[in-house]
Formats: sequence, C-alpha cells, structure tokens
Amino acid sequence: MKKLMVLAWVVSLTCLNIFGENDLKKIILSPEMDALLNRHCYECHDEDVQKGEFQLDHYEDLNHGERLKVLNKIEEQTYLNQMPPKKKEPLSEEEKNSLLNWVTQSFDSFQEKSEFREKFLEPILSI
Repeated sequence: MKKLMVLAWVVSLTCLNIFGENDLKKIILSPEMDALLNRHCYECHDEDVQKGEFQLDHYEDLNHGERLKVLNKIEEQTYLNQMPPKKKEPLSEEEKNSLLNWVTQSFDSFQEKSEFREKFLEPILSI
C-alpha cells in the first residue's frame, strides 16, 4: 500500500513538472488573445504606460487573485464599450465576442464567478 502511495506521489510531481504553471498560463492566454490585446490594449496598458493604473502585458505573470481582477476589469470595460476609448480603433463585434468568451472561459477554468455579471447582469436577467 505504501508503495502505491509513493508511486501516486511521484506521478503527481511528474505531472506538475510536465503540466506546470507555465503550461497552464499558455492555455489561459492564447496567441490569438494576446494578438487581440496587442492590437487594442497594450499601447495604453503595458509596462511603460499604465493608463488607469492598469497593466495587461504581464497577465501571464499574475497570481490567481490578480488575474481575476484583470478579467473582471476587461469584462466590465468591454461589455460597457468603455475600452478601447472612442479615439482608438474599436473592437469589431467578432473581437468583442472573442474577448468576452475568453474572459468567460477563464472564469470557468478558475471555477470562479465574474463580479461584473453578479453585480450587473444576473440581477437584470432574473427580472
């Protein structure tokens, strides 16, 4: 029985090394989503410029709680058409839907709920 438990422990550690944090980060921020954020967001929200004290270009380095804050902010600003600002190229409907779908999938993968939806959308939908 002890040998089986040790074997399970070794397999678990191996899986963590094979499918570590970096691999999970790649799954969460796909190249397509990174390209969309690069086209519409990083110019104003990167390491050099952080308008609204909001930085997006380091999403993959954030811890779980920080990622949730970023996802909530992206969802709120995108849904309310606050970002990109009016003077910048707007998101196409397809891009907006892709971004909001990515946010939803990210919340689902974290098994977390969107604060924005809980505060604003779900109460409206339940009326």
